[in-house]
Amino acid sequence: MSMYEELDVAYLGIFNGVKDPPVVVYIAGPYRQNANVGRTELENVRLAEGVAIACARANVLFFCPHLNSAHQSGVAPAEFYLRLDLEILRRSCDVVLLLPGWQHSKGTLGEIRLATEQRKPVYELTGLNGVAT
Repeated sequence: MSMYEELDVAYLGIFNGVKDPPVVVYIAGPYRQNANVGRTELENVRLAEGVAIACARANVLFFCPHLNSAHQSGVAPAEFYLRLDLEILRRSCDVVLLLPGWQHSKGTLGEIRLATEQRKPVYELTGLNGVAT
């Protein structure tokens, strides 16, 4: 059980009309392959992409770091992308949505730490059966 409030992906629309300007959701979860998660890097990106699509269909603004850096291995060090993602979270996002396996991702744990410091709500996504991967 997570210490974060759970949110079924079917209810992403709750973020619509919550505030003006609109809420921007940050999609956080493992990116690289990790034996503890049981997904490849491509599977992690596809899962995040499925949640991003669900956000778009629910008319919820989002930022998905997975899609921002997908297929860019070797372009810049991983630390560059982690720094970029944290800066976008710091400046532009209001809520963090955690993908399955977040507990095993150092990057996601850093994103949670930043969100918590900034008093941004953190939700653990559940009910991902309808998300295309």
